[in-house]
Amino acid sequence: MRNLGNTYWEFDKKIANNYYLRAFEISKDITDNKGMLKSLSNIGNYHNEIGEYDKALSYYLKALKISENIDDKEEIFWQYWKIAGNYQ
Repeated sequence: MRNLGNTYWEFDKKIANNYYLRAFEISKDITDNKGMLKSLSNIGNYHNEIGEYDKALSYYLKALKISENIDDKEEIFWQYWKIAGNYQ
C-alpha cells in the first residue's frame, strides 16, 4: 500500500494519502511497527505538503515514538529531521 502511495504522490497527493492511511491500518493489524512508522511519517508528509503543519507534527511525533520504541536510530533521525523541517 505504501508503495502505491509513493507512486501516486507525484500525481495525486490525496489518493496517495489514502493509500498511506490504509497501509497504516494493515500494519497496525499485523503489528508491523516499521510499517506503522513509515506510514505515519508519509501521512505527516501529506499534511505538511498541504499546509496542515499541526497535523503533520502530530503524525511525525507518533512515528518518532514508534521509532524510539523499536530503537531504530535511522528512523529516529529522519523523524527529528521532519519535525525540524516542519518549523521552517
